[in-house]
Amino acid sequence: MTEAQFHHAVQHRIAQTAVGAAALRNQGARGIVKSCRDYFKQIDLGKFFEAIPNAADYQRFLDAQTNQLLAEFPVTVRTSWGVARKALNLFFRDVVYNKYFAEKYQLPNSLPENHIALANLEVPLDRDVALGIKRCYKRQLPPWYSIKSLTPDFSKELQQKANELAHQKGIARVHLDLVFWRSKKGNS
Repeated sequence: MTEAQFHHAVQHRIAQTAVGAAALRNQGARGIVKSCRDYFKQIDLGKFFEAIPNAADYQRFLDAQTNQLLAEFPVTVRTSWGVARKALNLFFRDVVYNKYFAEKYQLPNSLPENHIALANLEVPLDRDVALGIKRCYKRQLPPWYSIKSLTPDFSKELQQKANELAHQKGIARVHLDLVFWRSKKGNS
């Protein structure tokens, strides 16, 4: 197996595991998880890692991927921008958490350096993360309804608050998913 074949196989593995049925439950369409997994397998990770260091480049990359994934969704959920964005953020989080991709693209291991290298990645938003962010910024954010109703503007607002919170904690914003997942489970 060549190195390229190996990385291709690892990407396919991450594509299968990053978004499970539980992550997208109650999103209103059969086949949505399969659509995500199939789409993740063909993303050019070289372009992903190229875009990460520059906020504007990464935002353009992520917005384009979100729109392209939406087009792959079953017709009944093609307006669910929040579902597509959450799925992509889960996938990209798992890609940067993967040892082989971290080594290939020279991501730093130490949290301070990692915080800088991954600063532009978004935290995957869901009810638990949104409510965790809202608890930290009482009355400063509109109410959370659902991932299906998440708009680009509300997502941007939550991501900005998540960025402030992550900065206070000395971690990259993408890692807040771990913080709020653990607190939900009673392990914080």
